[in-house]
Amino acid sequence: MRPKDHPKVYVPGLIATVYSFIDKLISSFGTTIIGLFVALIGFTHAMPQVTDSLTPELFFAIMILYNGMPIAGWIISVIAMKFYPLTGKKMIEIEDQIAKLQLKQTKE
Repeated sequence: MRPKDHPKVYVPGLIATVYSFIDKLISSFGTTIIGLFVALIGFTHAMPQVTDSLTPELFFAIMILYNGMPIAGWIISVIAMKFYPLTGKKMIEIEDQIAKLQLKQTKE
């Protein structure tokens, strides 16, 4: 329980700030990954331009990024969910705890 003189945190502002930070962080990783793939296939001094011819290396790099990355993310998500400790029984316990807390708060 929080003491009466404890400063309250504006939760919507905190959530928006954290979301914005994570969004920018993940967006920068995307650009880095694309740059690494393009550098691996030989474009070390400049990025491929619209006027450049489509080489097999560039095609396969694009296909790996466009199709392979979402598939890899899905596989990682499935593995993470497999080892997550939340079961049906545990979820019922959590719901009961939340209901007790809400009941306690409405009485105060």
